[in-house]
Amino acid sequence: MSGQLEVGRIYKRDTPDKSDTQWLWAINGLPRATFGIMRVAGIAPSLEQAQAELQDNWVKWLAWANLDESSADIGGAAPLQPASVPIAAADIVGTIPLQPESASAASEEVGGTGPLRS
Repeated sequence: MSGQLEVGRIYKRDTPDKSDTQWLWAINGLPRATFGIMRVAGIAPSLEQAQAELQDNWVKWLAWANLDESSADIGGAAPLQPASVPIAAADIVGTIPLQPESASAASEEVGGTGPLRS
């Protein structure tokens, strides 16, 4: 986390015989930097190395985007921190209807000149 922005995730992956634990990391939800600037995912042998690799590539992305951790655009937190608590569905503000409007209302708008509704 950087402020309220979820920068990425780290996952633990055990092998079937538990002899070779791997840590997968990924930077998510950001515009891709120019090819060769940074990596967006990787595998590390330890949690600490996964955290370091994610942090290193996050810093590269910030430099590419001409931002820094203190920028108001990203929430102003440094360094990256684990998410404290997953967001519950009840914490999400607003709703999106799962069903489209009735067919008659939709067909009236097709090809019409009326304003779009928000």
